[in-house]
Amino acid sequence: MKIFRALLPLFLAFPAAAQVRVVPALQGHAAPAISLPSAPVVSAPSVAAPLVPSLSPSLLSAPAALPARTVLGLRDDADRLFAALANIHSREKANETPAALNALKRALLVDFDGVIAGLPAAELPEGQSPRGRVKVLRRERAKAERAGEPLRLAAVSGELAALQLRVAREMISDASPVAPKAFKRNAALWSLVGAHNSAAASAAEATRLEALARGEEVFGDGRPYVVWNRWSNIRYELEQAARHARNGRPAEARKLLRAAAATLRLAGRDASDLKAAAAFEALAKRPKSDAILAAKDLVAHPELKTPAPVPYEKLSSAVRAQVHALESTRADYLETLDFETSLRHAEALLSSPRPSAADRAQARARLSAAAEWAGRGRVEAKRLAARNLGSAVAALDRGDLTLAARHASWTVDALVERREELTRIALSVRRRLLGALA
Repeated sequence: MKIFRALLPLFLAFPAAAQVRVVPALQGHAAPAISLPSAPVVSAPSVAAPLVPSLSPSLLSAPAALPARTVLGLRDDADRLFAALANIHSREKANETPAALNALKRALLVDFDGVIAGLPAAELPEGQSPRGRVKVLRRERAKAERAGEPLRLAAVSGELAALQLRVAREMISDASPVAPKAFKRNAALWSLVGAHNSAAASAAEATRLEALARGEEVFGDGRPYVVWNRWSNIRYELEQAARHARNGRPAEARKLLRAAAATLRLAGRDASDLKAAAAFEALAKRPKSDAILAAKDLVAHPELKTPAPVPYEKLSSAVRAQVHALESTRADYLETLDFETSLRHAEALLSSPRPSAADRAQARARLSAAAEWAGRGRVEAKRLAARNLGSAVAALDRGDLTLAARHASWTVDALVERREELTRIALSVRRRLLGALA
């Protein structure tokens, strides 16, 4: 199975000794923050330490999501199989002769088995059936929605879509838990509806995460700072730590020991430096002067070069102006992406084979909120979005769900183009920012 992982690196290469780094902390209008890992930071003298977010535990523990294109393929498979099975179901209810339907049934089974064969292997806990696993995944999806975890939501929804396709095939087989053929077909149809909804939800979230990854490459969080090389003498820092420990300042000694360990892990040359870092961490638990001084012999490479960040507030007003322009464009990008994702969900609800009254109500709320936002915009993309969204709400109120979904899709296309425009603007600003720093 090809796995999607949001790749969120952003280092701006910079001539001479300095680099510009943009701290990643993307957060949209209504979206949970996504934080990135950062190397240990050694504070530069007389410079305030920047705010560098750590890796979010929810991202560390989240399962990998399928790519948007993959889950969109699952949705299309579910739609095609639903249409074929619904056709057979309605003709069976109309008492058509078996001879007239045998070819359609054989074609459906061949298509179904081809789809199932292309799915990743189902990994079920011991003693759990596919239908039982579907119930578990539905609960996990609900938890991810309540917790606002888009990566987990995308991953669980994608796994659920694949499993619901398997369950739909089981429903029309001899292993089906229901006996009457009409009941089998109806159960399979509802499972295919679930597969459509799960795949569409996964695709919407996966698309958003892919766009966030792209946005992170362009914007970061709009707060660049210059990174200069700083030389550290580990043995001197150990002497300082020993002095603090000897004079009854264990907290200060602990701080210096852990900083020295971080420096060795970041810029150390070999395994001996890593071993020394581990020893310093152990000493930091109960700092004693004699033990710290004895640990100086563990340092094979006392002088090491590490990056020291200088916040952009220390830079000139001309550079800050470019930063503020980047921040503004980034905010517009994220807000546009949030409404784009919401409209993808609305389109999925409206295009479902059997949308419920709750689905229609949720879709209308999403369309109306996006229409209100787009109506306040001046750019052409937002004006086009406002017109399409007004038409979508009107079509939905008339009961024409197909047309409403189509208008929602056209709005999504307009917002995608708007994000691309904002990306071009941001790249231009970044080039000017790098030129100013150079």
